[in-house]
Amino acid sequence: MMLKPRASRLALMVLAMAALAALPARSEVSAGPRSFVTWIYSHYPITERHPFDLFGSAMSRVFHPSLAHLIKEDSRLAGGEVGALDGDPLCDCQDDTGTSFTIKSVRASN
Repeated sequence: MMLKPRASRLALMVLAMAALAALPARSEVSAGPRSFVTWIYSHYPITERHPFDLFGSAMSRVFHPSLAHLIKEDSRLAGGEVGALDGDPLCDCQDDTGTSFTIKSVRASN
């Protein structure tokens, strides 16, 4: 079954958020889930003075290895074109200009 581009992006975004929820705390975000979420969204909007390469150097700090593999495979299969993941799954956008976030609550679920 082939998903439509919007459905594919939504599926990848859901997987990304599930992977984020399942990640153990990293040393730079050892204070817990709220600190991790704050760290991620503190990078928006991305500027030349404030770079954030979600799919490059930061990938292993943000995504579970299995999801990172799927993202890389999508890019490879796209052959230089836009793949199924055609934007930033964290902001569900292609351009974060003017984007700002307010974290109202963070809670763990089992």
